[in-house]
Amino acid sequence: MSYAELDEASAALAARLVGDGVVKGDRVALLAPNGIDWAVTAYAVLRVGAVLVPLSTLLRPPELLAQLRTAAVSHLVTVPAFRGRSYLDDLEAAAPGLVDAVDAGRRHAAAPNLRRLWTIDGIPSGAAPSDLVRAMADRVRPADDLVVLFTSGTTGNPKGAIHSRGGGVRAVAAGLEARG
Repeated sequence: MSYAELDEASAALAARLVGDGVVKGDRVALLAPNGIDWAVTAYAVLRVGAVLVPLSTLLRPPELLAQLRTAAVSHLVTVPAFRGRSYLDDLEAAAPGLVDAVDAGRRHAAAPNLRRLWTIDGIPSGAAPSDLVRAMADRVRPADDLVVLFTSGTTGNPKGAIHSRGGGVRAVAAGLEARG
């Protein structure tokens, strides 16, 4: 995939996310293996000012639920299955009734901020107008949150470290400068 194709695909997906209610500042978790779908989804989330919460495909059901709660995730995008696991089934095992409650538009005590669950190939197709999506992108500022990355948790439970957009850009620029 070229950068132009990534830009086009992530813009189209961003319009669909906005069309289904994602707004600036929403915490959107992404639970998928590395690949093109992951990159397109991540960039779609980021371009409208939402906060990306990448989750490991190795998380066990209680850990997955704990990280959704800790990061105050409002939207979860997941692959239907990976390496023999269904993450929606995992969520249901950790918090019975969660998937049905969210699908019905209700909150669940186990993940009170969670409003939407989508499979990566099941994000609704109703797209917001492109001028609205561009206006949202124009409102993104360096001080806005970019991502919540979980620590390894070697001395306790993993912590969600919040990184700003400006910090992310500065880190990339420093890496490029170091390479000459």
